[in-house]
Amino acid sequence: MIFHKIFHTPKLAVLFVAIWTVFFLVLWSQMLVIREGALWAGHPYVWADWSMHTGLVSLFAYRPPQEWFTNHPYGALLPLNYPFVTNFLSGMLVRIGVTLSASMIVPSFVFSVFSVVVLVYFFKTMKFSRVWSLIASLLFWFSGGIGFFAKVLQTNSLEFVMNSKTILTQMSAPNIQFTNIFMGMLLPQRAFLLGLPVGLYVLSVLYRFAFVKIKKAEMIAAAVLLGVLPIIHTHTFIVCMVVGGWWALLSLKRIKQWLLFGLVSVPIATLMYLIFIRSTITAHFFSWHPGWYVTSGVVDWLQFWLVNWGVFGVVALLGTISLFFVNKKMFLRVLPWWFLFALANMIQFQPQTWDNSKLLAWAYLGFCIPVTYLLQMLWQRKPLKSLVVILFIASVISGAVDVAHLLDFQTKSYQMLSPGEITFGQWVRENTPTNAVFLTSDWVNNAVPMIAGRSIILGYPGWIFSYGFPYQDRQRDIALMYKDPAKHADLFAKYHVAYVVLGPQEQKYNPDESYFEKHFVRVYSDSGISLYKAKWE
Repeated sequence: MIFHKIFHTPKLAVLFVAIWTVFFLVLWSQMLVIREGALWAGHPYVWADWSMHTGLVSLFAYRPPQEWFTNHPYGALLPLNYPFVTNFLSGMLVRIGVTLSASMIVPSFVFSVFSVVVLVYFFKTMKFSRVWSLIASLLFWFSGGIGFFAKVLQTNSLEFVMNSKTILTQMSAPNIQFTNIFMGMLLPQRAFLLGLPVGLYVLSVLYRFAFVKIKKAEMIAAAVLLGVLPIIHTHTFIVCMVVGGWWALLSLKRIKQWLLFGLVSVPIATLMYLIFIRSTITAHFFSWHPGWYVTSGVVDWLQFWLVNWGVFGVVALLGTISLFFVNKKMFLRVLPWWFLFALANMIQFQPQTWDNSKLLAWAYLGFCIPVTYLLQMLWQRKPLKSLVVILFIASVISGAVDVAHLLDFQTKSYQMLSPGEITFGQWVRENTPTNAVFLTSDWVNNAVPMIAGRSIILGYPGWIFSYGFPYQDRQRDIALMYKDPAKHADLFAKYHVAYVVLGPQEQKYNPDESYFEKHFVRVYSDSGISLYKAKWE
């Protein structure tokens, strides 16, 4: 149905979707692979983020339902507070026999193709023609700032275009923090990868609900999806509430229909919040933080965004101003995207500053509307067609180069787990209780949660910090338990430690191995990894 609404000619539909499908097939097939017995990630961002995601997938795959939300795999005895639906789906695939790699790759491929289709559908809803909807979607997929031009000035050449180690949308000089949306967010962040197409569909329905007309069944479907968005991708839920709420204010003549929509969506969203989110949100989760990465003044802030969004940002502003004069209705309808942009530049929505990019990515998507409107208006004037081409290329070239570089797997692949670590993780999964707590290092790649789905005292501190949990005490306690276990029996009891891992990563704590040999039971030893069971277990 969506294909029929978007594309008027089957050939164009097949060509457009086929190009992206081939790209995603090649890309995702290499993002998580077993090679020579080791687990490899096809990109450093995937290496960093999917190390956490594999632990969540294994949680749902290998532990009973009553343990899913009460014992975080990367924070023993803490509740699971991560939007979990994508990893839950992968966990269910593992339960029916799909490999861990395939359980994560296949949904990622499907969600990516779905996002391509629904994104064009969204822009078609904004009344763009088929061609301009495709152009608008390319503006989003190839998001980026002035990195390409800055690199040309730095190197006086174009050789960097062929060097896949170059990242043009994440540069320290100039200060580019807004990474290409696909590379920096959709590729590594599995929650966003599902949240994007779901959010786009909900927003498309809300727009038509407010300003056109839809069937009641479609409205109810969108209301249900909006209700469950908090556990799919919380930031997308915030976006839909802000944008949809503004559109509702612009269409108050349909107040009865909006009340019906709310009667469906609000109870579901409230239930999701009360069950899965409320207990994990703390006062310090949100903070007043004007300027995002820039706190030195308005001029520096403007310069920052000029560098990060480049020509695209300027055209977005000019496009919005032009809409005020030529299409006031559309001008009012794009204002909430500017509100989102302002909101993300004033309030920090998670302890990790960079995470506001999840809202800014949606603002960027919304700004594609005024950008495309302005490019379309300029195109209608024959002398300005060359200018349109220049503006489009300048807006996408940095992001396009970064996206193309994703296919250089030889350069960008990183080992996540060695063969010995995988074997160890499988042994743990098959020979230890599902609710057992493990004392391990806080390194990114850890076979205990990743392969076995078991809980450790502390995973990578950057993850725990972004969840809003305090981690400093746990980090200190881990070091004390390894270095001087005889004096800290109370800490072992505090965290209900059942097993202690001694491997290469744990050596940084200078562990008292002789103590563990004498007072614990060694139950596993291979590939430089030893596992000790507490005698009280």
